Amino acid sequence: MSNCYSFLTAEDSIPCSDADYAELKPLLDANESGLCHEFHKDDELEKENFGQLYLFADENFIDCDFEADEKLLKKLGEIIGNSDRLWLEFGVACFDDHQKPGSSGGYRFRLHKDGHVEHQVVRWPQSEE
Repeated sequence: MSNCYSFLTAEDSIPCSDADYAELKPLLDANESGLCHEFHKDDELEKENFGQLYLFADENFIDCDFEADEKLLKKLGEIIGNSDRLWLEFGVACFDDHQKPGSSGGYRFRLHKDGHVEHQVVRWPQSEE
């Protein structure tokens, strides 16, 4: 039997106020997508990241559970908008620990400030055969 994993990382951390984090944390905790977070508030070792929110999934990110959570997407979108961004981009890596043919890959998506998710479209160039 093999184990399939999907890791997610945000391309950057984003500024987040204490008030926004207080509203966001229960939504993150209730979400079943595997999304994790770090909020740097009082950490002496992380002074350069003070007030920054970083989103990731360290093992099993489930995108359909993430995308179905409208309240979470809306709140994250507000935080993204408050940081003067149009979106926050994420990368997802997927793999199987038995390295079977076709068992690894990945994709990217953007969470926009209005809370909608946009998946990157990748197309192969047309072959001339």
